[in-house]
Amino acid sequence: MFKKYFITFVAILMMVSLLAACAPQPTEETVVEDVAQTEVEEEAEAEEATAEELPKIVYITPSPMGVNQFLTLGQDGMDRLAKEYGVEISTVESSDPTDRAENVRAMVREGWDIIVLLGFDFQDIVAEIAPESPDTTYVTIDFCPNPLPENVRCGVFREHEGAFLVGAVAGLATESNVVGTVAALDTPFIRRWPDGFAQGAQYANPDVEVLTLFVGGFADPAKAKELALSMTADGADHIFAAAAGGNFGVFEAAKAESFFTYGVDTNQCPNDPQNVMENLIKKVDEAVFQTVDAFLQGSEQQVFDYGLAENGVGLTILTSDDPDSIECAILGYPDVIEQVTEIRQKIIDGEIEVVDPLFAGE
Repeated sequence: MFKKYFITFVAILMMVSLLAACAPQPTEETVVEDVAQTEVEEEAEAEEATAEELPKIVYITPSPMGVNQFLTLGQDGMDRLAKEYGVEISTVESSDPTDRAENVRAMVREGWDIIVLLGFDFQDIVAEIAPESPDTTYVTIDFCPNPLPENVRCGVFREHEGAFLVGAVAGLATESNVVGTVAALDTPFIRRWPDGFAQGAQYANPDVEVLTLFVGGFADPAKAKELALSMTADGADHIFAAAAGGNFGVFEAAKAESFFTYGVDTNQCPNDPQNVMENLIKKVDEAVFQTVDAFLQGSEQQVFDYGLAENGVGLTILTSDDPDSIECAILGYPDVIEQVTEIRQKIIDGEIEVVDPLFAGE
């Protein structure tokens, strides 16, 4: 009996071996394809896992972006983050002051990891909402809440360094030896613009007389125009417009009386290439990118200060990727460009100290 079962078992075993021998064997090409497919699947899984780990970043503007160059620079910084990090980004434009806080709260509810906010209009909003949402990181540009919540990173500018360069241009280019600034308010912070300008003008031209007039508010172009006309009547041929919303009044006066003027934050030269000599540029795109980048790299630093050395502020001619296209009147003054470039480097190297009115009394 056992012999019978043994013979049957051997026969089955021989049949299985025969079938296995006859079965098609994997070729080297098939093996390579299988390995390649496995690698592709593993890479896809790794990319998916990485994407899940990357933070989502949303940019909220204080008003409709439109053609506002200050706000579009913020978008440029966001686009660079998306390109270099592969992060998911989005932009929410506030339609009016009443929906700024609700936009921030909505983005918190939607689970955005980093919320980027541009402009001091968000100062009180961040101070209130950030402590309520500790799992959200806030990046504020052009202001820092006080006190500063632990989950806030802020980027601010050393405007007085840029104003020094504007003043240096005016001091070098003036023919009347009288220059000045029409500024918004007489406060230590606002004085960064006229005081920085005065320091630069007097450094470049010790014989220059510097005038300063204050509008008394942030949105009075009629008063700003009146002050600019008064200043040019006193001999000023270069006037720095640092009156916020009042700057348009200074620009109107410059067209009417043909004196040189200077803008702030963004390039105003294309609006009047004959009379706008230069601008105090704020590189908002750099501040957005560098502040978020530092956080993504693991930095625990909360306050980031952007001046000439960080390319955060400067003249249009010295910060533009295409200087020949800026349309500023300074293009007709190559000697001034050369001298102010040297002054910029001396500030960066510490050879020239620009006094900050905000801390001058400390």
